[in-house]
Amino acid sequence: MFKISNQLGAIALLLSISGTASAGIVNFDFTSDYWSGVQGQSEFSRGGLTLKSNGGTMTFNSSSSEQSGCGGSSSLTAINLTCDGDGIGILTDEITGYQNQSITISFADPVDVLEVELLDLYPNEGGAGIHEIAIINTSDLFSNPVNIWGGYIATGYQSNGVTTLEFTAANDAWSDYAIARITAVPEPGSLALLSIGLFGLGVARKRSA
Repeated sequence: MFKISNQLGAIALLLSISGTASAGIVNFDFTSDYWSGVQGQSEFSRGGLTLKSNGGTMTFNSSSSEQSGCGGSSSLTAINLTCDGDGIGILTDEITGYQNQSITISFADPVDVLEVELLDLYPNEGGAGIHEIAIINTSDLFSNPVNIWGGYIATGYQSNGVTTLEFTAANDAWSDYAIARITAVPEPGSLALLSIGLFGLGVARKRSA
């Protein structure tokens, strides 16, 4: 006889396997030349992401000055950005607010976003202590009050079940920045639920037999 404890144990095992598979953290490091193909493109897909720009084509600035700005300071060493460039921007290499520029990143499957990191977001750019402002999904505003080398900021942005992220900037003459990295965890897929469903169907058939 198939005992209920065995049923629960098998279901727990399936859930455990699913959790392990879906719990892998993915780092989309846009400072890596893996993303250099965005250069001059208004739409680019790779690695399960699709990037679309508005207000100009996208840029991946790999100049030596931008590379050093990304990783040329000991204060950024532990952050482990690749720094083949300084991230993804638009036209003059950054997303600029007053030019109504934006980049929308779409994920092939829903993810839980754990962190979003930016570069070239500086304090005191507008004078009188006014900071550059980055905007995620139209309502989450981030400034960088500490003048870290390269204008680096870990925003602390987190959201679950994300399919798209839109990056814009404050509509002023100084707010601009580049997207450096997104850290995310894929949400549990339907495969585990299907497996559990099939397992339950097998149990029901065994019991009826």
